[in-house]
Amino acid sequence: MNFFKKTLGWMFLLLAVGTFVFCYLGSPYWAVYSIKQALTDRNQEVIDSYIDFDNLRTNLKNQLTNQVEMQFAEKQQKPINQVIQAFSYEAIDNLVDQYVTPEGIIDLFSSANKLQTIKKEFEPKEESTENANQTNTQKKFPSNVTWSLNYGDNTNQFFAIIKPNQKENDKIEISLVREGFFGWKVNNILLPFKFN
Repeated sequence: MNFFKKTLGWMFLLLAVGTFVFCYLGSPYWAVYSIKQALTDRNQEVIDSYIDFDNLRTNLKNQLTNQVEMQFAEKQQKPINQVIQAFSYEAIDNLVDQYVTPEGIIDLFSSANKLQTIKKEFEPKEESTENANQTNTQKKFPSNVTWSLNYGDNTNQFFAIIKPNQKENDKIEISLVREGFFGWKVNNILLPFKFN
C-alpha cells in the first residue's frame, strides 16, 4: 500500500514537472501564435499586451543611430555633414516615436513597408505610384508570409522571423524576451536594411 502511494506520488510529481517544462519551453510559440492571430484580426489590444514599447523604441533608435554613425564615418567630416548628422539623430527620435505606437504597431509588423519608409526619410525623395499602392495594401496583414521560430542564446530570448513573399531582403526579425515563467514581450525589431 505504501509502495503504491509512493509510486502514485512520484507519478504526479513527474507529471507536474513535465507539464511545467512543456509550458515553459512552449510559451514563446504560443505567444507568437497569439501575435499572428491578432495581426490577422487586427486585434490591437492583444498585440499591445505583447509589446514592451519603451524598450522597443529605445532599441530601434539605437539601431538607426548606429547606422547613421556608420554612414557618416565613411564620409569626409565636413561641417555640413556634421550638421546633417545632428538633424538625422533628431529625425530618428521623431520617426520612431511616430511609428512605434499602439496605433502603428500593427502596420509595423504587417510588412517591411513602414521600415522602408523610415529608411527613405534619410534618402532622396522619389515619388512613385508604387509607394501609393504599398500604402493601400497595408490594410490587412499579408497571408503570403513565412514565419520561422527559434530560441536565442538562452531560454529567455526568442526570435520570430517574418519573410513577406519569401523575400530575404524584406524579412523582419522580432526579438522577444521572457517575463516571469510563461510571459513574453517584444523588445526589439531587427531592421531588414542598412544605409548605403
